[in-house]
Amino acid sequence: MAQTYWGSEVAKNLGIGSSTLRKYCLALEEVGYPFERGNNNSRIFYHKDVATIERLVTVMNKKNVTLEQAINLAMTSTEENEIATVATDSVATTEHIKTLTERIERLEQLNLELIQRLDQQSKILKETDAQRIIREEQRDIQLMHVLREIQDSKRLITASEQKKSFWSRLFDK
Repeated sequence: MAQTYWGSEVAKNLGIGSSTLRKYCLALEEVGYPFERGNNNSRIFYHKDVATIERLVTVMNKKNVTLEQAINLAMTSTEENEIATVATDSVATTEHIKTLTERIERLEQLNLELIQRLDQQSKILKETDAQRIIREEQRDIQLMHVLREIQDSKRLITASEQKKSFWSRLFDK
């Protein structure tokens, strides 16, 4: 928030009387210079207002000019300052936009790199999953083969024991 001043402060700082300040303000308002007003209709002065009145006082003190001429000089100076401020703000805004644009481009590039990494990781995960599934299927096939062999061996052992016991029964008796 901009710093504000009251009329008595401004008059004291500029070394002029309060009535002279009122006279200058009325003359400035007649040519269209706006002053903000407070609750009790007193003028609120901002830094730009103080600077304008200071230029007016300086011109009045140094040169032999009328109040109207001094106001025109002070107003011209104010307009030039406002134009310079707008130009400076425009340059600052342009630089800010340029900086933001560069930042956006860097972020877009980073996003593309991250997307590529995610795609690569996804591809690697799919490949490793496929390899794992193949290994599990091969293991299952081998397990089934081993189980069949074990079952066949058990059948053969059982069959040979039954045959053996038949023969042993015959000969043992």
